Amino acid sequence: MIIDFYTETFSTLVENVTNNVYFQAWATKSRADVFEFSQAQLKAIMKDKSEKVLIKSVSTEHRGKG
Repeated sequence: MIIDFYTETFSTLVENVTNNVYFQAWATKSRADVFEFSQAQLKAIMKDKSEKVLIKSVSTEHRGKG
């Protein structure tokens, strides 16, 4: 699965401000087929290899987009 992320603030995330991020999920690297999912978690892997849950429940809305 490949996920492309798009920020609302000109490709930059702003610290200490609510940021909107949109995404498109693809089933393959060629981005030919969309990938639908629901109730997934978005996690960040930190430098010390620990994981931090950023969003507890994220789902696609239409044709792999969310």
